[in-house]
Amino acid sequence: MRYAPPGFCVNDFDLYEKDGMYHLLHLQGPLVYPFDATILETTYGHATSPDLINWTTQAPVFEISHKDNFDNSAVWTMRVLEHHGKGYMFYTGVAREPSFYQSIGLVTCENLATPRFQRYTEKPILTTDTKWYQTTGKLAWRDPFVVRDERHDQWLMFIAAKEKDVPEDRNGCIAIATSDDLLTWQCGSPLITPRKYSEMECPVYFTHDNKHCLLVSISDDSSIHLFEASDLHGPYTETGIIAPKHCYAPRLIRDKDNRLLLVHTVPRKYKSKNDGDLMRGYISQPKEVSWIDNQCKLTWYDGCDSCLEKVDWIEDGNYVVEMIPDSTEFTVELSSSRDCLKIIGKDGTMVVVNSTSGLTFSYGINTSSVPKSIKLLCFNEYLEVYINSIFTGMGIDYLLPHEIKSVRQTNVSTRLSRINLRYENIDPK
Repeated sequence: MRYAPPGFCVNDFDLYEKDGMYHLLHLQGPLVYPFDATILETTYGHATSPDLINWTTQAPVFEISHKDNFDNSAVWTMRVLEHHGKGYMFYTGVAREPSFYQSIGLVTCENLATPRFQRYTEKPILTTDTKWYQTTGKLAWRDPFVVRDERHDQWLMFIAAKEKDVPEDRNGCIAIATSDDLLTWQCGSPLITPRKYSEMECPVYFTHDNKHCLLVSISDDSSIHLFEASDLHGPYTETGIIAPKHCYAPRLIRDKDNRLLLVHTVPRKYKSKNDGDLMRGYISQPKEVSWIDNQCKLTWYDGCDSCLEKVDWIEDGNYVVEMIPDSTEFTVELSSSRDCLKIIGKDGTMVVVNSTSGLTFSYGINTSSVPKSIKLLCFNEYLEVYINSIFTGMGIDYLLPHEIKSVRQTNVSTRLSRINLRYENIDPK
């Protein structure tokens, strides 16, 4: 269940709701490998959806400057918000000279229901402060995420940056800046400095039970990490990884029942071939953000069920298979050495998601207990595994139904559903 506009791959994005319609703004580029984001991500794509699942492609809403400006080479991750009825989009501008330098820009629009953005200024509103942050070598001053700081009556911007005078393989950090009016910004010292990651990208802020939470995508392991604090301004403590490898650059949004959902990017195989290289890809279907035993987990979103049609069996195509084992007969084994999932019955019967899929598993799943349900979602070369509705594993490889050894015995119920989506995109080969 993924989205990308016809003929393009998708990278980082933002989501917002306006007048009952969800809007997706995203980085996009041609379906090529290798992909050079500094010269190929030149426009923001736009799509709309009534339910966060079925998307309709719209015209692009923004592009690089064709002048000798700070954003004349590429435009990267953005953050959209509404203030006093007006739309503000903070974005990353990349300049050809000097050396693909990154800065933060601002554009505005009169109505986010029909976004037509105009540059607030031809100049960046925020550049790297050399007092605290690296400005040479491998740069990072991007991915602005702006939130309201009510206690201090100001706005706060989280930024992906690199700490000065720290080795490049561990100087990734999260910077902050503050503003009284969204227009003029003052840079501050680094907020989060683990000094063990080279890149800390796409910060996303939310709150839960009086806790301040920040999701950060870590390029070193291609995973989404969670940081928590008792105050918006920190200090933040890293508390875990919330999704398997290759889930990246998330955004959070409320559905129409006010449930908190997470959408992320997933890669794809070049030319949709199993032996193709991983490249930039798609937007995933929503997952619900759940707190289980005081830990943040991603779980199956039942809003996706409207796309499922129960069938007896299929030999190819996109599908979901769900198995409900007898609670006394089955256990789950995750093999870290082979990256495979085994669902094992006491009589030796087994369901195997084979190791050639490069399956990876998230942390904090108790595999010693017997699962109540196992759900496999297969969409083109994309595979997701849910154990007890918790998003547990992901693979990027074709997995046809006949490649899953189906358990056929009285104490196991197997349900198979075909995925029917009205995405405008049909994956180009």
